[in-house]
Amino acid sequence: MKKFSLPKIQNPFRKKQSSDGPLWKISTKIKTTEESALIKSRKNKKPWTYYVAAAYEWVRNYVRTIGWVFLVGIVGLFFFILTTTPFFQLKPDNIDIVLRPEPVFDRNAIRSILGDFAGKNVFSISTQEVFQSLSESIRHIASVEKTILLPDGIRVTVTSFAPSYRAFIGEEVFLLTENGQLIADIPEVEAPALEIRHLISDPSLGKSTPILIEDMAVLRELLQLWRQNLTEYPINALKFYDQEKEIHIVSKDTLYIFGLGDGIAQINTLIQLIKNEKINTGRQYYIDMRLPKRIYTCARDESECARNITRIYGD
Repeated sequence: MKKFSLPKIQNPFRKKQSSDGPLWKISTKIKTTEESALIKSRKNKKPWTYYVAAAYEWVRNYVRTIGWVFLVGIVGLFFFILTTTPFFQLKPDNIDIVLRPEPVFDRNAIRSILGDFAGKNVFSISTQEVFQSLSESIRHIASVEKTILLPDGIRVTVTSFAPSYRAFIGEEVFLLTENGQLIADIPEVEAPALEIRHLISDPSLGKSTPILIEDMAVLRELLQLWRQNLTEYPINALKFYDQEKEIHIVSKDTLYIFGLGDGIAQINTLIQLIKNEKINTGRQYYIDMRLPKRIYTCARDESECARNITRIYGD
């Protein structure tokens, strides 16, 4: 009978034996020597100058922050004093007025309007506010400039739109400014004569009713084209018909009629006709340019021409 026995179990913790003796494992790690560790610790240690520089930077930033806070406080206090203290309140006697040109303004009227700003802080009065206050009553003001005169005064420079024409309305005479305002006539102001007929008046303004700015622009451009291109045709008389929206120019006893709606095209057409000698202006009593693509002329030797003008315009 065979003998049964279990295989011999080997101990896994038992060191392997070799024929030459025990087998030892060699580690690849190199143990740091005491000298190398000392060098490494010296390299990681920050010098004392680093901490001095850091402390200096902190102090400088702190002082800078305090300085800005102090500066903002000073500026705020300064503006508070400027805007609240009565030391800078405008005094009526310290309002200096400069008028350009002087004759077209009423100095007393302007001073009376500016007197409403007395008692206000000179720094709180805006140029726009002054302009609006003045232009409500004086409509021919082109611009306003304001300068502060410390501590309690201002200088206001008021500039008018230029007087473009001396306007005759019936028996009254006005100056017509560039923006279409009719103001009191001033004899020393030189301006070409313009007769205004059939003025559409505002009942609240009467004969001071302004001419529309767009009408003034067409009138100005039309006359510029005439003077630049028709130098041999001096303007002897100039009439503006507000209700009919027409411009009448008399030159060498011939009447030229233009409509405001298409006046620039009409004057250009007339210039070309005269330059190309396609029209004899000398024998015409009037030349009507208002009809689209047509020119209506009436000869001087026809008695009906004068009656037509008188009947239509009352001249």
